[in-house]
Amino acid sequence: MVCDIARRLSDACETAVQSADLVVLVSPCDVRACAAAASIAPLLCTINPNVGSLRAVRRRRPACR
Repeated sequence: MVCDIARRLSDACETAVQSADLVVLVSPCDVRACAAAASIAPLLCTINPNVGSLRAVRRRRPACR
């Protein structure tokens, strides 16, 4: 299952993270998103020890198809 969770964890988000076999945090490659990901990563590790990795993904330019 792939679950897109909010930046602030609600009870439902925590339940989804607790239930996961593997947690992978994917973030857009911009300063604000990476800072948010870095701040939530330790919390995810306390909820579920099966945190795989942090990935920053660059967005495609509008001219690219």
